[in-house]
Amino acid sequence: MLAWLGWRIYNLDRTSNLQLQRNEEIASLRGIILYLDEVLTTSARMAVVTGDLQWESRYRRYEPQLDAAIQRAMHAAPEAYRGEAAAETEAANTRLVAMESRAFDLVREGRLTEAYDIVFSDEYEEQKHIYSLGMVRFSLTQQEDLRLSELRGEIAYLHEAVAMSIKLAVSTGDVRWEDRYRMLQPQLNTALREAMSIERSTTGRISSVSAQTNEAGAALVRMQNQAFGFVMHGQLSHAQQLLASRTYRDYEQVYSEGVGALNERLKAIAEDRENTRGVHTAMLLSAVALVLCVITVGWWIVLRLIRSWQAELVSSNVRLIEQGFALSEARKIAESASGFKSDFLANMSHEVRTPIAAILGFVDVIAPNPDDPQSIDAIATIRRNGEHLLHIVNDVLDLSKIEAGKMTVERMECNPMQLVEDVRMLMAGRAQQKDVNLTAKFEAGVPARVMTDPVRLKQILINVFNNAIKFTEQGSVAVVVRFIEQQGAEELLQFDITDTGIGLSPEQLARLFRAFTQADASTTRKFGGTGLGLTISKQLAKLLGGDVFVLHSELGVGTTFRVEVSAAKAVSEVVFDSKTQHAPPESADSATHSKLSGYRVLLVEDALDLQRLVCMILRKAGANVTVVDNGLLAVREALRAKELGLAYDCVLMDMQMPVMDGYKATADLRSLEYTGLIIALTAHSMSSERARCIHAGCDDYATKPVERERLIELIASNVQHGKSAA
Repeated sequence: MLAWLGWRIYNLDRTSNLQLQRNEEIASLRGIILYLDEVLTTSARMAVVTGDLQWESRYRRYEPQLDAAIQRAMHAAPEAYRGEAAAETEAANTRLVAMESRAFDLVREGRLTEAYDIVFSDEYEEQKHIYSLGMVRFSLTQQEDLRLSELRGEIAYLHEAVAMSIKLAVSTGDVRWEDRYRMLQPQLNTALREAMSIERSTTGRISSVSAQTNEAGAALVRMQNQAFGFVMHGQLSHAQQLLASRTYRDYEQVYSEGVGALNERLKAIAEDRENTRGVHTAMLLSAVALVLCVITVGWWIVLRLIRSWQAELVSSNVRLIEQGFALSEARKIAESASGFKSDFLANMSHEVRTPIAAILGFVDVIAPNPDDPQSIDAIATIRRNGEHLLHIVNDVLDLSKIEAGKMTVERMECNPMQLVEDVRMLMAGRAQQKDVNLTAKFEAGVPARVMTDPVRLKQILINVFNNAIKFTEQGSVAVVVRFIEQQGAEELLQFDITDTGIGLSPEQLARLFRAFTQADASTTRKFGGTGLGLTISKQLAKLLGGDVFVLHSELGVGTTFRVEVSAAKAVSEVVFDSKTQHAPPESADSATHSKLSGYRVLLVEDALDLQRLVCMILRKAGANVTVVDNGLLAVREALRAKELGLAYDCVLMDMQMPVMDGYKATADLRSLEYTGLIIALTAHSMSSERARCIHAGCDDYATKPVERERLIELIASNVQHGKSAA
């Protein structure tokens, strides 16, 4: 009888452990199913948004994993997959798969708009909702202990999903995210109420943290409703400011901490119940121990501890695997997004700068011979707008390079007086149109030569001068230059640019250096601009060891900007004194560009307009030009001419072409021991492009838009250098 009682108790404890393991397996499977379902949804939507079918490959990779997880769940809890509710869940899953497959088919056919309408439709969201409810019902079929575990997961998931919905609505302006928010917010509130009810039934009270969480949640809902109102009326900036406000962030922090604390209390309750069961079991075993032999009791206790350690070890391994899986996915997504961005910037640089190159190049060709005054004005208009468009493209690319940490600066000798005069001459035309006087003053102590990056410094000064002239209707724009020597620190070259323009209020100053942002909306409408110039100037100044900031400003009176860059003296003598008012230019270089008389040039370019333009430039300089339109023909022609003893003096190679691009063509020529001069001609302007061209085998590098004199000089100097080296 005693032996039978001991065996019966052992079997009961074993059954309890098996049930606990089953519950843990079901909780883990539900989390995996929800995660993999979200991976498939994200893959389908990213394929539709980007048109990249790599996302379909990702979808197909994870689809079998989701099916396997569902089969495991059905085996672990078959009672949860019976009845009408289970049929609805299965139907929703089947419908989702069909809609996603149809969307991929449309992406392959290039019908992205129709694909977008499928995976962002109300029907798609409804099927997702039915599927999620099925997972909730799946968890509710289990014991109360499992419900505690599931409830913690639901709260964490719904809290994150609600926060993401409001952020996406505000950042994209898509009001459909409000529908998702309206669907998820009640579910989150229901889950929180259930959690607080469990807390109250267990502890006999609601904690003060839960009360604060309720208050913060109510305040957040009010502010989020206000933000959705702004989004509905197209006032995204107001919505973004509201979500970035200190009040909203404080409420959000209190609410997030409260939700986290509530989840921790649910975890503690579950652990307490488990501990209570452990105590009851221990008491029962103690009673049995009175009638069982010491060896049997000792063996049972050892076995119990071993199983407990094994269960903990398995649970820890599962958590580590899941965390590693999630981290791996996040890393892959981040790397993919970074690659998409780099590819997009490179392609945008090429596709936008190529037509601009043709426009500006032909303007230079026809400018010397206008037919009438109207033609002169039309040419000037084309040049002005083309240069403005090119400036915008360059600003966007510069900002992207700065954000990616790929912007580099150089240190070389330059004349600060000549640099300021160059900027003043560039801005003189715009200033004269508005009757604005430009002046420059150099204080005593400014060196004749300093070490800095003259190209980037000139870019900064042009942006600041351009702003000053733009916002000055009458009066003057003046720059004062001084040299600051600091003990124990690098010297600074300082520029104070003062205008008599409209001035800035304190509120406008706070927004001044934000990308794509101007003082206010009326400023953009009246004066134009992208809002990038000052942002880029500030970042460039920091790369040069300085800064750009507003020294002082007054509405209706004017503004003074200060530009500072690190600039060590290149020579010891000082050539400017405080009496210098206008900086005279250095003697202009009278040297003319070398002509290309007798040179044989092979032009490899697929764009017909640029073929004509570059041919005209080179032939006017005296060169004999042969044209081919892809890399494969270039390889054949260059080798043919070499075999005939008529090798080309220069191969001018476009790097992005059909059939065979310039990188492959150059590499093939070098592999076939072609030693002639190859100069890359590309619209890509990223800093890594020059290194890529040189690595492919090019001798030098030129960018579009094509500058006539620079291109002629580049070819002539390289040809002469090659002949002298030979």
